[in-house]
Order: sequence, then C-alpha cells, then structure tokens
Amino acid sequence: MKKKIIILLSVVIILLMGIVVWFNIPLELMDLDPNEVMEIVVFNGNSGNATHITDKEQIQHIVENLNGVEVKRSKLIFGIYGI
Repeated sequence: MKKKIIILLSVVIILLMGIVVWFNIPLELMDLDPNEVMEIVVFNGNSGNATHITDKEQIQHIVENLNGVEVKRSKLIFGIYGI
C-alpha cells in the first residue's frame, strides 16, 4: 500500500514538473530566410489599405526581427471555441 502511494506521488510530481517545463520553454514565432521573401504585404483592416514592401533591405530587417521573436504559452486552450 505504501509503495503504491509513493509511485502515485512520484507520477504526480513528474507530471507537474512536465507542465511547468512545457509552459516555460519559449517558442520561435517564425523561421524564415530573408532571401526567400520577395514581398511583404501589410493590410490595414480598418481602412482597407495595403502596403507592399519589396525593398530587399526592409524585407531583411523585418524578417530578422520576426525571426527573433519568441513567445511563451500562457494557458491551456481546451474548451475554447472558435479556433
């Protein structure tokens, strides 16, 4: 009986540690090669205007900044509709 409780507590502790690690590992938002991007289109949903960026230096700057962004998980998404 005592051995079963120890095993159960060990499993619970391992699961909790796994959840903590899962939420604290940063994720890369993008991994693009700036040389493969020909154009970036930025669309304004309020006005309907679109801006087309084709300058290689601007594209390289934008892609490098996007590649440098890391995000972290904040909560579980079970039960959230509309995804």
